[in-house]
Amino acid sequence: MLMKDISLLPPDIKGQARARRRRIYFLTGCGLVLLALLLLYLSLLMATWHTHNQANSMKNQRMAVERRMGSYQEYVDMAERIENIDRLIDPITGSAPDWAGLLVNVNHSIPGDVWLTDLTAGSASNTAQEGGDSARGAADSPNQLILRGYSYNYHSIAGWLEDIRQVPELSGVHCQFASEETVEGQPAISFEIRAGISAAGSGGSDQGGE
Repeated sequence: MLMKDISLLPPDIKGQARARRRRIYFLTGCGLVLLALLLLYLSLLMATWHTHNQANSMKNQRMAVERRMGSYQEYVDMAERIENIDRLIDPITGSAPDWAGLLVNVNHSIPGDVWLTDLTAGSASNTAQEGGDSARGAADSPNQLILRGYSYNYHSIAGWLEDIRQVPELSGVHCQFASEETVEGQPAISFEIRAGISAAGSGGSDQGGE
C-alpha cells in the first residue's frame, strides 16, 4: 500500500504558504529583469564613453593637423602668387623654372621636426653675392634656391637633404652650413641648404654633396 503525504494544516495556512512562494518567484523574476536592465544600461554607458573618447581623440588629431597645415599656409600662398606671376611672364620667358611645382615639392618633403625661417630664390649671381664664394657650388644653374631654418638634430637635416635631392626641379643640392645654437632656451641646429633651380621641363641635373 502506497503512503501519501497528507497535510494536516488548515486550508488558510496552506494558502498563505502558496502566496509566499508566488511572491518569492515574482520578486526573483523582477530582480532578474532589473539586473538585466542594469547590465544593459552599463553596456550602453561604456559604449557612449568609448565613443566620446574616440570623438575627442579624432578632434585633437584634426586640430593638430590643422595647426601643422597653418604653418605651411605661407608657402601655399607664395606658390599661388608665383604661379600667377608665371602665367604673366611665360610668354616672355619660355624657360622660366616651375616655381609652383618646386615649392610644392619642397613643402611636402619638410619633416615634422624641421622648420624654415627663410626661403630665398633668385639669380645665381645675387645668391652667390649673398653667400660669398662658398655659395657658388650650385652655380651651374642660372637660378638658386636658399633654405634656412632650424632642427633639433642633424639626422633630420641629413634626411631632408636626401629628400630634397629627389626634387626634379633642383640640382647641386648641398648643405652650406649647420651649427648649434640656442632657440628660446633650447638647443637647436641652424642650417642653410642651397640648390640650383632647373628651367621648366629640363629636370634636375647631378645632385651635389654636403
